[in-house]
Amino acid sequence: MSTMVTHGLAGLDHTNPLHQLLLSLDQSHCRTVVVAVEIGTVDNRPFLFRSYDHEDPNTTSPTVRNPGRAYNTKIYKVCRATTAAPGYFPSININGATYIDAAFGYNNPSKLAYREVEQMHPTTDGTSPIALLVNIGTGRGTQTGARQPSGSHGTIQRCLSILRSAVRYITNVHDVEEDMRHMAEEHTEGYLQKPEVSQAINEDARTLVRFKGARRNQLAANPTQST
Repeated sequence: MSTMVTHGLAGLDHTNPLHQLLLSLDQSHCRTVVVAVEIGTVDNRPFLFRSYDHEDPNTTSPTVRNPGRAYNTKIYKVCRATTAAPGYFPSININGATYIDAAFGYNNPSKLAYREVEQMHPTTDGTSPIALLVNIGTGRGTQTGARQPSGSHGTIQRCLSILRSAVRYITNVHDVEEDMRHMAEEHTEGYLQKPEVSQAINEDARTLVRFKGARRNQLAANPTQST
């Protein structure tokens, strides 16, 4: 797996050996963060590998994920950590910690990304610092209601069905999607209630009314302009 990842990095950098490319190599580039799960931590919490610094916000909030300097490790190792899906690829040890893919529990990392930006760019008026958040998903799985057979074979099938349901629950992305939708609605409502925003909307509305009235008068005076 490490060899495949290294081959995938070929051609991206011509000044450093492929095995020496660091995640924190150049912080002037686009900020990048990827998620893995650190095995052995409380509740197997997610671990954020960052290409940028995230200073400790000095809080005990559980939403803060391993703040600090950009993660100074090799890119191929980070790739291995974020693709170490249990049952498919082995975990990887980096600096004494063991990591696996974050799909189990954090298959939709939108909320993690939101909290990350919110912590790094706090506002004083309670509004969100994020103007646009794009989540590119992989579609919605289909659910079937096929009847399970009876007997011992049926028992096995029912057990498998329960296991599949558990996996679907753990890897569920739609609960996070709904949470993000509600958060967007709350922040939008808060934004619209700001006095300066409300005033701007009212001014725009009055301008549109005046424009519409002027246009109506113009058409009344020159009927041939109507289409």
